Amino acid sequence: MVAKTYEEPNYGTDSPDVYKGKLDQNAAAHNLITGQFAPHEASTPDMTVLIDSARVSDGVSVTVVAQQITSVITAPVTNPRIDRIVIDALTGAYSIVTGTESVSPVAPDITAGKNACCQIALATSTTAITNSLITDERVLLTRKDSLQFITYSGRTEDVSSTAVNPQSLCTAIDQASSLADAFFILSGTIGYQYRSAIKRVFTGPFNYQSKSFNFSAQNASPQSIRISNDGSKMYMLGLDDVVYQYTLSTPYDISTCSYASLSFSLATQSTNTGSICFNNDGSKLYALDANNSIVYQYTLSTSWDVSSAAYDSLSVNLGNNSGNGIILSADGRLLFTVDDADVIIVFELSSANDISTAVELKRYPTISGAGFSTDICLYLGEFLIIADLSLDDVSCYNIISN
Repeated sequence: MVAKTYEEPNYGTDSPDVYKGKLDQNAAAHNLITGQFAPHEASTPDMTVLIDSARVSDGVSVTVVAQQITSVITAPVTNPRIDRIVIDALTGAYSIVTGTESVSPVAPDITAGKNACCQIALATSTTAITNSLITDERVLLTRKDSLQFITYSGRTEDVSSTAVNPQSLCTAIDQASSLADAFFILSGTIGYQYRSAIKRVFTGPFNYQSKSFNFSAQNASPQSIRISNDGSKMYMLGLDDVVYQYTLSTPYDISTCSYASLSFSLATQSTNTGSICFNNDGSKLYALDANNSIVYQYTLSTSWDVSSAAYDSLSVNLGNNSGNGIILSADGRLLFTVDDADVIIVFELSSANDISTAVELKRYPTISGAGFSTDICLYLGEFLIIADLSLDDVSCYNIISN
């Protein structure tokens, strides 16, 4: 549709033709945004819903998604039910999330990686879905992990005064603290703790907190570190392909770290593990074998207890042959990795947290150039932080979403 300019109509001064023309023009201008994925009844109401055309973008091109007609929705049998229509954030394709029949029904959860479109209130007597049964749920701003593209933020922090040759890094969102959030960098056998100057924003100065912990009692060559969401547990991957678990007696304070005498060996699957990460609730563990770029998936029967891990017999070959760090988005739909060529590679999981469903989505070069990117972590779902082994720094990249 050709762009239209919004012009405020004036009933008192505009001629009838000008006034009507402005109304038509303004309606067209509004429809460019408000009409996208608009749900409504069929021209002759039946048990389907029409979803108007829209546009989606991957940051490089714009794709027009044609109007969609849902499959036939069946009425409940015994009690009322609320169904939901959701839109895939990357493809624009609709799907129906069927609710549960109840005397007082509630809408089902929005599927991970999807955006809400509408709710449909169904009675046992419903034979046609009309607009009166449809509740529009669309929002202008969508999920943070509805990835469009990744761009360098302009922030690179030199950590050479403390963490020479940074091997791994992770971050934790300290909800209780009035200070900025905690960042942890592994250098040699020691994990160092930092904070950025402003809470919830990666900005300088990036300060060392004079807090550290030496992991060498468990393994002399740590490869990767991660921390639980609540800041009470830390994990170290050793060169022996064993994940060791630690307790922080003061959450988010690495100096209070102590070995929890809990561990899990990855060696049956991975013999040169370079990085690990967890899903958002700590029920899944992922391990990247640096030899073959295969990521293996494990289930923790007790969330965040690494000793309860068991192999899921699920894996995926990332295919880049030199993957280093890995990190998973909070909704389990995007996997980020960085390779020896200083390229960020993004994979989409069609089934949340199921690594076997990962397919490559896009690649983005980093600014490291002649550097050696060794690990990657997510901060607030909005930023990727990358450690560079040879340049002794960490750099911040913005995740641009729809």
